[in-house]
Amino acid sequence: MFEDYPAAKWILIWSTLPIALVAGFYLLKEWVTNKIKQRSDVAKNGKKNRQYTDEFKLGKYVDTAEMRDLTQIYIAREDKPTGPFTPRQVKDFLEQGVLRPSDLGIVASNTADGWIPLAELIKRMNPEDFEPELKSRVSPSSGNKTQQMEIQDLVGANIQDATHMVLEHERVAFFRWVSLIELPFLFLLFLLFLPCALVLAIILAVKLGDEIGGDGLIAMVKWSLKGIRFHYHKHQLILRVYGAGESVLVESKHIPHSKEAAENLIFDLLESTHQQKLVLVEMLGRTGDKTKTYIKEHLVTWYGGRPLMALQRDFIEKDSEAALLQKGWKIDEIPDGFLCSREVEENEVHWPIWVWIFIHVIFPPSLFLLLFGYHRKRIRDSWLYWHKDRNPVWEFMIKADHLRLTKKRWRRNASRLEEKVFFDIHGRDLIGICHAAGLSYDDQSDYESKSVKIYTHEGITTLPGIKGVSLEHLSNWITSVTLSLRAKKPELGLGYDPDRPSKCPYCGSIYVFKPGQSCPSCGGWPDRIN
Repeated sequence: MFEDYPAAKWILIWSTLPIALVAGFYLLKEWVTNKIKQRSDVAKNGKKNRQYTDEFKLGKYVDTAEMRDLTQIYIAREDKPTGPFTPRQVKDFLEQGVLRPSDLGIVASNTADGWIPLAELIKRMNPEDFEPELKSRVSPSSGNKTQQMEIQDLVGANIQDATHMVLEHERVAFFRWVSLIELPFLFLLFLLFLPCALVLAIILAVKLGDEIGGDGLIAMVKWSLKGIRFHYHKHQLILRVYGAGESVLVESKHIPHSKEAAENLIFDLLESTHQQKLVLVEMLGRTGDKTKTYIKEHLVTWYGGRPLMALQRDFIEKDSEAALLQKGWKIDEIPDGFLCSREVEENEVHWPIWVWIFIHVIFPPSLFLLLFGYHRKRIRDSWLYWHKDRNPVWEFMIKADHLRLTKKRWRRNASRLEEKVFFDIHGRDLIGICHAAGLSYDDQSDYESKSVKIYTHEGITTLPGIKGVSLEHLSNWITSVTLSLRAKKPELGLGYDPDRPSKCPYCGSIYVFKPGQSCPSCGGWPDRIN
């Protein structure tokens, strides 16, 4: 067949050799990566098992030399008791008016007396019961001697003198030993594709000029060299507990092994700060792309006991609604809720199917991309949903006990929109809504631009980017509408207690936060902390 056309024989060899080389390199890389991952998982599991066998001891971070038995008081609120509280906390709550003298309480160590009014209970206490029971080993003045703890222990710990916590997300780099194996293969692959780059550079030079052709060749060479990754990155969590005067009492660093593990840890931390009435500030530490300097970016401030926990100020529903209507959103009222919809242009561009066919015919090695599910999905979406005049429609349904996002888009040769539910959340599973950036949890730990993040007990859902849409207005509107709908239906039990106190993040005094008001003790502004 090829005897009469020797050139065709070499063209076939030239086309199949890179594919075979890339496939072999891919299989070898996967084998080496899996072996390294297996060894890493075995080491992590062994370390985790050792952690579970170690009993948590309070003496790791509290001076227990002169510690006496703690007096714990439970308070009858609604259908179940809350607590435990120390006598000092109960006395402070009574003085601040948070609790009434007629509220009932019980001492955990002496239940024989039953539930009695708090005023009478406090009178029965000894004076030494109102003194601080635990003395932290780390004083506010010893900021240079920050104590290190395991983050699993720190999340559930109740550290005295703590005013607020800071959770920092950081991107850390590790050397990829497998890159030493990849380097010779990538170099050989570069030599094979160098003639293709030269041909493209010549075409650019003929059509657009010699200078553009040379720049194109240099750009292709740089792109090839960037294919060698000598480092992989991990998402590291740094939790710091602050005391008065911005002193760091305790610090812990942890690299979660998966996105689910990180989210579970964050949820436990939110629950812990909610119980302790502490403010939690999330920060993002990263290196700037151009300046190469380390930047700390404020993500969100979680207020323990505040509505949906992430509410930093009283959102004005009408202002958010007006901003959305100005941007082309349509808001309709439905029974027990609202619908907010708009036709949007997605960031991901879907090309016509003939473009993909043309690319694979002109450049056969590109067929190797079909091995990846992401590329196959793009081709499938191009065939089913591409239409130059019809964009998908996003529709939010907000009710007091329900939050749902439905993505509707036109399908080829169909007369109606195809619906796909992006998320469907019950009100009791909703923790908070915020508009913030973030880091991914894969081996790149890439920076994720600001978007709406919905915290639920099942995980953190991030809305994909939308061209020409300010998601901050959308986040504010969803939050304000959800709160107003819950306030109208208190029988659902999804509301919040506006009189629940929280600790001042500056001085640690306990009082009821009010938007736009400073702390009565130190004059600090809790809604401005970052």
